Amino acid sequence: IITNNFLYRVSANAQPYRMENFQVNINAIKDIQGNPLGTKDLHLSYYNNALKIELASNFYLSENATEYQYKVEGLRNEWSAWTNEPVITLSYLPSGTYTVKARARNIFGQLSQEISFKFKVSPPFWQSWWFYVLVLGALIGSTYLLSSIRTRALEHANQKLAQQVELK
Repeated sequence: IITNNFLYRVSANAQPYRMENFQVNINAIKDIQGNPLGTKDLHLSYYNNALKIELASNFYLSENATEYQYKVEGLRNEWSAWTNEPVITLSYLPSGTYTVKARARNIFGQLSQEISFKFKVSPPFWQSWWFYVLVLGALIGSTYLLSSIRTRALEHANQKLAQQVELK
């Protein structure tokens, strides 16, 4: 093939391009306001339950054509559609433990190794075990208090009645 004064040779025996160490990496993890978060043992509170995960790959030919895909185990277990946007935005996550898995695909269709990131969203205080124990204790205490007040009132009424019977 001759174009622009260059001669190109097409070989029938040519192997497709294969990058040996094609990877996707987590570049940054941020809360929804853009503040950086750690990657080790990440625990989000129920009122700060959204985050952005920025991805990067080590493939530099047509970087903008590299596509990314992810899934969030614990929320939805299917892979997302392929996208050129290297940012995963997760909003309004319910309490639970999640594992985000991501992978990339370069312009040659080669898939990267899968990466994973695990994090936890804490439940609100009204869904925690200690709150249930506190409410149960308050209910038992209230029942006991009301029962003892009613018992004293009945005993006092019985004493008055007994005094009135003795007087007659």
